Amino acid sequence: MIAADVGDDTFLPGIATRDDVDRLTYPGDVLHEAGHLAVLEPAARRRFGSEGGDAGLDMQRVEQRAIAWSYAAAEHLGLDPGLVFHDGGYRGHAEGLRRTFALGVCPGASTLEEVGLTMTVERARPRALSERGPLAARVVLMALSVLEQRYRTVMAAR
Repeated sequence: MIAADVGDDTFLPGIATRDDVDRLTYPGDVLHEAGHLAVLEPAARRRFGSEGGDAGLDMQRVEQRAIAWSYAAAEHLGLDPGLVFHDGGYRGHAEGLRRTFALGVCPGASTLEEVGLTMTVERARPRALSERGPLAARVVLMALSVLEQRYRTVMAAR
């Protein structure tokens, strides 16, 4: 990302793209980089990626959030997570990330919760019981129970 005045005649206000597709080896990287922007506060978004702009940001947490966000985005869009978590990235951990997500474990979920983009089981269960009413709460709890059971089964098989 390059900080520059791009004018008003762009596809998305404030964002311009260049047609340099031949250099884009892994198209899924675009989704992951969008995750970096999606998980930042607006003030941090303005300086992110510009020279010296990462100062003051906890880049490890930003990366954890971007990983979790890009996985959720790929799932939502019906994309194979391997498109985003390809073997050419993630410092050799792409296969482990794909396997971890496939097991129903979402690394970085708690960091997304910190910025209000998701809710982990620990917070969702009490909220479902208090805010949704008895039928909705039963459905949510049933889904959470199935996920927890799947996780325990997978972990026990290790």
